[in-house]
Amino acid sequence: MGKATDIHGCPLLFLLACTVVPPEKETPADSVDTGDTDTPADTHEETDTDTDTDTDTDTDTDSDTDTDTDSDTDADTGTVDTAASPYAATWCHTLVEGDGDVLLVVVDMATGSWVEQDRWSGFASGFHTGGLATDGTSWVFPGYDGNNFSWYSVDAATGVVTTGADAGYAVTVGWSGSDWVTVDTYEGKLDSYASFADLSAHSPSASVDARGFTRLGIDGTDVYGAWHSTHEVDVYDLGTGGYMRSITLDDWDTWVWGVSVAGGKLHLIDDGRQYPDYRIQSFDQTTGTMVERVFPTVPGRPSGLWCSTTPP
Repeated sequence: MGKATDIHGCPLLFLLACTVVPPEKETPADSVDTGDTDTPADTHEETDTDTDTDTDTDTDTDSDTDTDTDSDTDADTGTVDTAASPYAATWCHTLVEGDGDVLLVVVDMATGSWVEQDRWSGFASGFHTGGLATDGTSWVFPGYDGNNFSWYSVDAATGVVTTGADAGYAVTVGWSGSDWVTVDTYEGKLDSYASFADLSAHSPSASVDARGFTRLGIDGTDVYGAWHSTHEVDVYDLGTGGYMRSITLDDWDTWVWGVSVAGGKLHLIDDGRQYPDYRIQSFDQTTGTMVERVFPTVPGRPSGLWCSTTPP
């Protein structure tokens, strides 16, 4: 039987005791512009690390006119240019609630631009989720149904929504390449499921002890787990649940509404409830150094995150 919970995996009966007060706002660190980009202006100061050496060619010996076309008036969206970086380009999907509909939008992490990819109806007002994953044929997520969290599967080709059972204390999900993976914060278990039917029936094919996170993303056999509000991500072994290491995040100490790993980057999403902007930020998945930061102007609070190196 499912248990009434909030998004943090806390029993509603003990909601006040479980509520985590978000950290005080800190001034975000300046992002670094590694080259000229024609992108919208951001309000923070920009450190220009352009690699051009200004060996400008003078085309007029009388007027000393500089023909260098480089301009150091580049605007910054808060996104670090990764064109010359070791990281692959990524696109991130997230869910946006809109008056009973849920929009599946995809955000270009190089520019912050977004497009609506699909729209599904029949969801509760105030829908939100702590995780989103796909196996390529369907989208799976636990979603707020107006009272508790239920499992949902949406056919990627037809948009047909299947509503599963109460998700209980599982408010996140990942895809390992063969199984749906979630964490039961009440039982302290990292569970793997061979099918959505098994997930809905809470019939795991594998279950290991794992505690300390309510959000997750998967890269191979590594599980990247985070609390709902944090400054770090811990890495666990999918097969054993064993803790391996912690990653301190650069310029992130706030809410987490989804975790995803792709292109050598660890991605997190914030729905703007602490700071005024919706934000997706990516980090080096080993060091935690910030790689990109975008502020998509989607028409509602985003939650859940699935990123990949495949263009939409």
